[in-house]
Amino acid sequence: MQSRLLMDWPAGVAINLDTIGGPFIVESTREAAILLMDHWPVEQGRAFLHALDLCAEALEDEAPANEARLAFVAAAEEAHILVRLH
Repeated sequence: MQSRLLMDWPAGVAINLDTIGGPFIVESTREAAILLMDHWPVEQGRAFLHALDLCAEALEDEAPANEARLAFVAAAEEAHILVRLH
């Protein structure tokens, strides 16, 4: 069982990042932040930048994790890698 820290979203977000092995489910702000910073297929875009900011704020307890999740979903839609929500 994963710790609550690793699973801080109420539901996972399935994305398809071929560059790191295909589809998988993102379940936390920390995981989303790592993907956005190190593996995202685009390096610009309004939703991408907003998701980066909100993930950083959520990791510092300055924003709710669910807001970071919604921003991540928007960034995935913008990058055309969203598979489905769980």
